[in-house]
Amino acid sequence: MTKRYLSGLEQFRPENSSFKTKKLDRLKSKKPSTFGFFFILLILVLAASIGAFFYFNSHKTQNDNEDVKFWLDYSHEQIIGQENTFSVFVKNEEKNDLENVEVVLNFPEKFIFASSAPECNQTLVHGCVWLFPKISKDELKRIDLKGKLLGLANEEGVFEGKLNFRLSGFSADFQKKFSNSVILKPTISIKWEIPETYNFSEVLTSSLLVENISNENISSLQVSIDTDPDFIVDTSRPEAQKSENKIKWTIDNLGPNETKLLEIDGYTKNSLLEALNFKMEAGILNNDQFLSQFSEDKKILVQKFDLSIALEAASKADSEQSISWGGTMPISLIYQNNSFKTIKDLVLQLKLTNASYIDFIGLKKSFWQYFSEDNVSPLIQSKIWSSNISSNSLNEYIISWDKKINPDFAEIVPGASGKISFNLPIKQLNAIINAGSQPKIEIQSLANGQLADASRLFEIEGPKINVKINTNINLNAEARYYDDENVAIGQGSLPPQVGQETRYWIFWQLKNTVNPVENISVKTKLPAGVSWLGQTRASHGSISYNESTREISWQIPQLDAYQGGSYSFVESSFEVSIMPDSSSSGQILLLTDPTTMEAKDQFTGNIIQDQKPSLDTNLQGDPIGEGKGKVI
Repeated sequence: MTKRYLSGLEQFRPENSSFKTKKLDRLKSKKPSTFGFFFILLILVLAASIGAFFYFNSHKTQNDNEDVKFWLDYSHEQIIGQENTFSVFVKNEEKNDLENVEVVLNFPEKFIFASSAPECNQTLVHGCVWLFPKISKDELKRIDLKGKLLGLANEEGVFEGKLNFRLSGFSADFQKKFSNSVILKPTISIKWEIPETYNFSEVLTSSLLVENISNENISSLQVSIDTDPDFIVDTSRPEAQKSENKIKWTIDNLGPNETKLLEIDGYTKNSLLEALNFKMEAGILNNDQFLSQFSEDKKILVQKFDLSIALEAASKADSEQSISWGGTMPISLIYQNNSFKTIKDLVLQLKLTNASYIDFIGLKKSFWQYFSEDNVSPLIQSKIWSSNISSNSLNEYIISWDKKINPDFAEIVPGASGKISFNLPIKQLNAIINAGSQPKIEIQSLANGQLADASRLFEIEGPKINVKINTNINLNAEARYYDDENVAIGQGSLPPQVGQETRYWIFWQLKNTVNPVENISVKTKLPAGVSWLGQTRASHGSISYNESTREISWQIPQLDAYQGGSYSFVESSFEVSIMPDSSSSGQILLLTDPTTMEAKDQFTGNIIQDQKPSLDTNLQGDPIGEGKGKVI
């Protein structure tokens, strides 16, 4: 039909038609092409692959692959310190194999890993990694690991698992996760019995009953009690290791259901205490590391026993005071029974620490006085010291007053009070071979006795006063014409002559002792007729002159302790001159007014002062010029 149609078309085609026979021939010979078919098929396959790639990659980190099972088999409750087995399972229910499989398990921080089957390929800080090239379709892979958990009772730990893999035939990465918590159950139980209230002067007993409630032996069990700083441990049962404010027992082995009783007895000397605080802790020692299982705090209320023993120095109760070498410090030891109980056989004491600075010879020559209640006149005035001053060590002394010295102390009824007063003399600095630096004396009041209705002797520690000792700064001022080598450093006539100029040098030296000082100032003024020549020297600080006031000032910011000695001179000097007139003939002329020194003691905070008399032309201390001061 096509041929017939084309033939007819050629018959009726006009001669001038724009159709060309060539195009008609191409149309007749055209056939369907296979290239287009394959091109379309390739486009469809590529689109499907790209779609699958983006689909799988968009889902690779999600946990929604139901055909791959990943879980941890374990007991939710774990006995502290008891080894258990934890099993990780991977079940492949996919139609494809799992390839490049990586199992990561992160342990709780206090999990002690022992072993695993199979062995882990990589050990993490708190975990393990297992690698499997392939897990086949329908295969179940199991990992068993052994270990134990440590920590406090009822503490929670978490195992976190990750499964990374690929499906065979796919390039995408997949991941499954789990997170499982465990609760720690203790291996021991502890019953702690301690009174809720405590009567001062009685013995306080603490009892700990430790029981192994696990099915295994417990080794290296440690139990400790942090005691109150004011609590003194007298005895422990069994014998415990004692350190400052801590009692510790180590139990090498405690069998299943076995118990152990731990006890301490003690007391406090602080009668003003309102409460005692204790902290108990128990746990296991693992490779010398203590891993706590139990921790408990207790607060014990103290029934107040109010025997006040106040301490005053120089009529002040301030805890920080000061005194100078060779000085005397008035001391008062004051007691008052504010309780409702009678005290028997009271002993008042004064503890002196760093007592080498005290002049005990002078102390024993002085009186102590005892005043009862509000009496103005002393009931007792005594020089008996030798029998009641005792030395506990080379540098610590105890002064005691008991009923043998003061009969009033046999019985102190409620409301009774009294006072012992005396003067505490301090040695001169030159009487001490080695005074050290920043010296101080610590003074503390003590008391002991017995309550009428109690069996135990009580001890009380009262307040402390630190008495700091001021530094000594020695100022020396000299006028010189000759130096120590007999070399003339002055100029002009000596003795001075009327109408002629004579020049002198003024020297100042400082020698510090036990404490550092700051803001040191040495000053003087020039009398009328003495001229400032402007020549100065200073090993420390600087010298200045004020023309209007005629004042010379040497300022030093700071000096260390003992600076200014034989090997660290602290010295300054300046030059002055005089030209006597006829009215000065036969007289010794002044070269400076009195010289003053002032500095702040950095240890005591006090202002230290010294003064030297005026200097004159008689040149006291000059090896040659001394005595040649009268004007001729």
